[in-house]
Amino acid sequence: LEQPLIRLFEVMSVIAERLLSLCGQALGLDAHYFEAACRHHCNSLRAIHYYPVEGPTAPGQLRCGAHSDTGSLTLLLPDSPGLQIKPRGASEWIPVCCPAESLVVNIGDLLQRVSNDKWVSTPHRVVVPEAEADRSRPRYSLVLFQILAADAVMQSVGSDPKYPAVTQGEYLMGHFKRWGRNADQSAL
Repeated sequence: LEQPLIRLFEVMSVIAERLLSLCGQALGLDAHYFEAACRHHCNSLRAIHYYPVEGPTAPGQLRCGAHSDTGSLTLLLPDSPGLQIKPRGASEWIPVCCPAESLVVNIGDLLQRVSNDKWVSTPHRVVVPEAEADRSRPRYSLVLFQILAADAVMQSVGSDPKYPAVTQGEYLMGHFKRWGRNADQSAL
């Protein structure tokens, strides 16, 4: 199992790098703008297992709470229903249709900053499916979080940047300081 997962990590990292290059070009940047930032990346491949749900659930119970991703891109290989998105400004959650062997791509918070909010990261969550057949079986997702080199400086595009330049490492550490057990309680 180790070798196939290593190969999957390598392939998904290449796909993420190519997609990020295309994103850069769409933002008016050179095709190689992100190349150095991807060379010594800190990407993370996670195999996420959601247990089967037995019996009734509490109202609003989720398999994974609402959040957005902190990196540049997230690539997801889901195997069953449950993923929902809530586009910014929307009031309703929308189920994500994931055809067999599909790849879901999500923009992360860092790429939102680089795009100067031209593109926005999308909050998402995983709900408990309503269909008994989906509830009673485990759900698996393979997720690649694209995390650029820690010293890669990211700047917002355009002549009027909304955000100061920040390295991937500073941005990620700032996230950990805002949330979780490492939170700076004075900032909450």
